[in-house]
Amino acid sequence: MILDFLCGRHRGARGQALPLIAVGLIGLLGLGSLAVDLGYWRYEQRVQQTAADAAAMAGAITQNYSPSTVTTSARSAASQNGFTHDGVTTFVTVNVPPLSGNYTSTAGAVEVIVRKQHPAFFGGIFGVGSQWVTARAVAIPSSANSTCIYALDPVGPSVTLNVATVTMPHCGIMSNGALLFHQGSVDGAFIGYATPTANNTINGTAFPDAQPQQAVAAADPCPSLPGCAYLTAHPPTTGTCASTTTYGSGNITLSPGRYCSTVIFNNSTSVTFSPGVYDFDQGLISNNALAFSGNGVTFYINGNNWIFNGSPTINLVAPTSGNTAGVLIYQPVANTTQFHINSGSSPGTGVYAGTLYFPGTEMIIDGKYSSWTLAIADDILFNGGGTTSQAPGTGLSHVVLAE
Repeated sequence: MILDFLCGRHRGARGQALPLIAVGLIGLLGLGSLAVDLGYWRYEQRVQQTAADAAAMAGAITQNYSPSTVTTSARSAASQNGFTHDGVTTFVTVNVPPLSGNYTSTAGAVEVIVRKQHPAFFGGIFGVGSQWVTARAVAIPSSANSTCIYALDPVGPSVTLNVATVTMPHCGIMSNGALLFHQGSVDGAFIGYATPTANNTINGTAFPDAQPQQAVAAADPCPSLPGCAYLTAHPPTTGTCASTTTYGSGNITLSPGRYCSTVIFNNSTSVTFSPGVYDFDQGLISNNALAFSGNGVTFYINGNNWIFNGSPTINLVAPTSGNTAGVLIYQPVANTTQFHINSGSSPGTGVYAGTLYFPGTEMIIDGKYSSWTLAIADDILFNGGGTTSQAPGTGLSHVVLAE
């Protein structure tokens, strides 16, 4: 009896334990299932954060050039990262300025909120349905990292450094393509490239300040610059042609107007440009002229090239007011002739105070030359052992992630 009693108790205890084990297994299965869903939602949140960061950066960059298209630009960047605004299961909300956080009163700040509905794989068994996941980012302009060089070409190396020294600690470089740096040094506040890192070739180049980093491709800033936008809409290609286009030695003074033939300076002592707009239909060539100066001048290079042979001293300043304010040299996109500054074996000094705009071609700087306000070209090549410097407080604002 004792044995039967004991066996009976054992069988009863075993029967009571089975439901408890089953309940425990269901609980463990539920927790495991929820863990899978939570892990998936957490992963998606990180992916969304990347999209929000890219969208905020793109929006803040566009704010520099075309404020009316900030939302379009930000949503495009989010879409490229896998989150397309549809107003149903995916929302990409753009706020200028931000509606919350520390930058609600910061001019140029852009807030992007990416919100998406994600399914529950196992949670539905336990009454847990799909979940909304949200990511937020804020990008702001940084005057400390103004961009002074824009290379717009997205294909191949857009910025090339060939045994040259670039010194512009208050400004940055933005390449929509790759970087091709061979020796030399780049001292810049920001060095950005928009292609995959593997596309870059960097050999023996020093970076005293910022290191190259991947960034959002930049739009052509010309439409946001009043003087540049004016020249795009109103090219100065009509009017009477100047009768004299070849000049010899001595001190030469030119007047604004249209020059239909190539303007050539041979061994001139000095060339002074009077204030105004100059339309060079066939470009300009200097053969060993010693000095060029002009205050309040804009040069429109409709055809051919702008070539300085020798080692002249340059001091050219763009207008500070009027239709072409801020623009020193403008070359329309249809003119694909390279913009080439050749300073020779004995480099001169050069100041280009204003925007240099060459959207359809490469800008080449040989030897030791010069400082400028803003350079925009399809591609840019620094070639030779000289130094290119940049004054502080110029260029267009770079943007950084703030939240």
